[in-house]
Amino acid sequence: MYLPNVLWHQTEDLSWSCLDPVSKECQHNQAGAYTEARLHYVAPSGWEEALKRSGHLRVLDVCFGLGYNTWTLIQSVLQWVSSPFATVDQSNGPLRVSIIGLEQDIRLQDAWPIILDQPTLADLNGLKRSFEHNKYYRTLEGPLTLTLDLPAITVFLTIFFGDFRAMLPLLAAPVDVIFHDAFSPARQPGLWSAEIFQQYRRLLRPGGRLLSYSTAHAVWGGLQEAGFHLYQSVPVGGKRGGTVASLQPIAPLWLEVEALQPLAASTHQRLQGPAGVPYRCALTEQPPADALRMRRAQEQRTR
Repeated sequence: MYLPNVLWHQTEDLSWSCLDPVSKECQHNQAGAYTEARLHYVAPSGWEEALKRSGHLRVLDVCFGLGYNTWTLIQSVLQWVSSPFATVDQSNGPLRVSIIGLEQDIRLQDAWPIILDQPTLADLNGLKRSFEHNKYYRTLEGPLTLTLDLPAITVFLTIFFGDFRAMLPLLAAPVDVIFHDAFSPARQPGLWSAEIFQQYRRLLRPGGRLLSYSTAHAVWGGLQEAGFHLYQSVPVGGKRGGTVASLQPIAPLWLEVEALQPLAASTHQRLQGPAGVPYRCALTEQPPADALRMRRAQEQRTR
């Protein structure tokens, strides 16, 4: 596995991740890149209900990275459609999954066929071949677009490269699921700002869900300010469960089925104080590092 300037790192479930050259962080939970995508993003996203409602699932994958969240989602939909439990009416044609990915690092597109070549994602070989074929015809300008006709599903994948904060206001189509997978708030607080979460509120359909691995109180405070109800998914490795945010309360029955936990009353109380002060950062021009400086100043004012 070789790509120039990419340092590969194998996680505990044997799936591959890599270290980011800027933040020096591993792109995934050490317990497993594939496991994290499945348990923190795909499983609690509610994609099945969205697909059953209209036959068309719309997803926004922010900080696309190596693509695990999207690949695992497509894999899960494929496995579900081929199972006897799929109850979607396909009389009007194949199901549709439309995914918009936003990614800063254009070099990572060369890593996607490598990631898709792993045994855990073997049923996505068609997607791997599409990326390999596309490599010789793509240009350096504009988004990467692929249409993939899979058994009973058509996948539309569009990936834009650049600063996602500047791109969010340009998006108009409502989505059912948002994956937010930026590097940690401690290192890149400007990628977890209240302004970003307000954009997610605008883009998310009623009943849709926002998924993230972070459970930082500043992140929760920003999501609450934007009007989200907050829940935690199951833990991965030695870390706490990820965050599931919804504009509508999730029914108690679904919380039990999906193993989601509402935030404790004591946590809600903490979020009312300095711990819950959100990061703030303009979507354009302002350096992301300014978010940490402004939050510290606001923390002092709320003590």
